[in-house]
Amino acid sequence: MKIEKSVFGTLRYKIAYPENFDKNKKYPVLFFMHGAGERGDNMDLLDIHGVFYEIKKGREFDFICIAPQCEADLVWFDKLPFVKEFILDFIKNPFVDVSNVLLSGISMGGYMSWQLLMSLPEVFKKAVIFCGGGMYWNAGRIKAEVWAIHGLKDATVYVEESMKMVNKILATGGKAKLTIMEEAEHNCWTVNYKKQEIYDWLLS
Repeated sequence: MKIEKSVFGTLRYKIAYPENFDKNKKYPVLFFMHGAGERGDNMDLLDIHGVFYEIKKGREFDFICIAPQCEADLVWFDKLPFVKEFILDFIKNPFVDVSNVLLSGISMGGYMSWQLLMSLPEVFKKAVIFCGGGMYWNAGRIKAEVWAIHGLKDATVYVEESMKMVNKILATGGKAKLTIMEEAEHNCWTVNYKKQEIYDWLLS
């Protein structure tokens, strides 16, 4: 995949295009929200975890992948208005399949992912969220189909955080599922981002 670094206002981001990218075609887009450890001004940190870790190892995907980066002294919620503006601006590109805008996030980025689903309910089709949580009483706003994954032994973000979000979505008629990894601690994402099953589900 072809990887580029760019900036939208004050928001730095890394973008990966599929091989033989054709701007006259339409592609699904996956927005990836990193965790607290990848904050800063070095965008190579975005390769440590998640989808860009897989891309860095040479994996090819048939979708565009975008990873914005949060500053070192902030948390994602500080950047919420800027990230929303960026997402809404990017999906205006003619090569974006607006019916297939996807989302994934880990830890701090998992919290941000839940918030984005509630703040932009019309934008996303599907999301895979690792060890996140959010304002579960508001989760009925979510229209995307969500797959939450959490380690049972996570002592950083308790598994109940994902349970509350998924239960509320289901209780309000939405689509969500929760996978609890019984032996996993906080990093339950590395093994899962390796699985083709994750991407097949997102793109199905």
